[in-house]
Amino acid sequence: MARREQDPIGQFNFIVEIDGMESSAFLSVSGLSSETEVLLFRSGNDRSAAVRKLPGLQKYGDVTLKRGYIGNNDLYQWRQQIIDGAVDRRAVSILLLNENREEVSRFNLFEAWPARWELSTLNAKGTDIAIEELVLAVERIELSD
Repeated sequence: MARREQDPIGQFNFIVEIDGMESSAFLSVSGLSSETEVLLFRSGNDRSAAVRKLPGLQKYGDVTLKRGYIGNNDLYQWRQQIIDGAVDRRAVSILLLNENREEVSRFNLFEAWPARWELSTLNAKGTDIAIEELVLAVERIELSD
């Protein structure tokens, strides 16, 4: 059955593109957010006891990527460059797809760099898949459709 235009898009069809890397299947993407600081202001001669609220600086959330660890060290190597003092900022895009795997929306992350890399807990008694996690610091997020 075809999706109607007013139907919400599922969260489970997406692609992550990172400049300079082969496309990889990711388990999840989180942290896509935008926020404007609120500046409180009140003049000394204001007759009202209320404060005015003005827009301040823009802030964008850190974006977390998770995928099953497959022995490909490209994300860790990118993180290692940061540790070694070479800030390698890259463009990253998150493509949201419809049920036909066609692009519906694109979230572009600008000047992204890996602030943290983590491998899930390893457990000799466990049956879970090893999960690799990369947290990206981003300067700006734009939505294009």
